[in-house]
Amino acid sequence: MPRRDARLANKAEVLGLLPAADGGEPLAIDTAFLRAHPVHHEHLGGSAIVIVTDASGANRVYASTGVRFDRYDGDRTLTGADGRTWQLHEDALRSDERALPRMPAHRAFWFGWHAAFPHTRLVK
Repeated sequence: MPRRDARLANKAEVLGLLPAADGGEPLAIDTAFLRAHPVHHEHLGGSAIVIVTDASGANRVYASTGVRFDRYDGDRTLTGADGRTWQLHEDALRSDERALPRMPAHRAFWFGWHAAFPHTRLVK
């Protein structure tokens, strides 16, 4: 029987991510937190990721491979800590020299995500 987890309201929306085969714990991030932090750096398993949230509240997750982003125009352009400009595309973040692939993520209500993944790590 699933147990209620009061860290968030039952119907709070989360962005859920599952680690690759290399292990690690599932991750849920409160979408209200992501709206307040439109560029959020995180780790999932052994991988560095960046989550970008646009003005509509849509989230995209990319493998950052350690690239840090300082600025986001809220639409299509991010600026790395090194000053390099990156363009946001559905399949990847792209600079002139590199592409950082998009990763799968799922929007869910907290109660459903927690019922399926009770040992999830929560960012709120």
